Amino acid sequence: MRTCCRFLLAFLILSAAWPVGARAEPGQARGTVERAACGLDSAVVKIRLQDGSLLRFAYGPAVEQGGQSLPTQWPSVLDAGSTVHVWYRAGVGDQVGGVAYQVLRRPAQMFGVVVASLPGDDGMEAFVAQLKAEREGLPAGRFSSSDHPTLRPGYMVVVAGVSPVRSRAEALLEQARRAGYKDAYLRRIW
Repeated sequence: MRTCCRFLLAFLILSAAWPVGARAEPGQARGTVERAACGLDSAVVKIRLQDGSLLRFAYGPAVEQGGQSLPTQWPSVLDAGSTVHVWYRAGVGDQVGGVAYQVLRRPAQMFGVVVASLPGDDGMEAFVAQLKAEREGLPAGRFSSSDHPTLRPGYMVVVAGVSPVRSRAEALLEQARRAGYKDAYLRRIW
């Protein structure tokens, strides 16, 4: 059942990954991550390139296969606002054939709206909490607190949005509370 759910989720994410502004030739560019939505073994990322175009793509088993190797960094919800270098392959029609990126510079600070903090490193329980928040229309994500020295280690943290700007994070906090997360709180991640 778990494998079937993963396959279905990956299929849905991958089938929805269409770039805005077709990339006919392979290339590379710099841009800023607008959003990274991550599943258990797949992710969808939106990057605003320096020329103003928007590149939307998926990571997952189907994208990782293929002959050409690209430098990879698995996307994280915490990549939002980061300056990145993007490599992309030519696609068929409007679909990008393969994309990878490397974070060059992260924002000086990052705030998250915490809706769940689960002890241990059980990614499945955190993933379920993330899906619940996404069904409420929140830009949810999850990460391990052990990767960030400002947080108490040993927890999987589920956020209902992140932002390098405190006022935007406060607006996300109000949105989470309206969606039923009365105990949600704002936390500086770095």
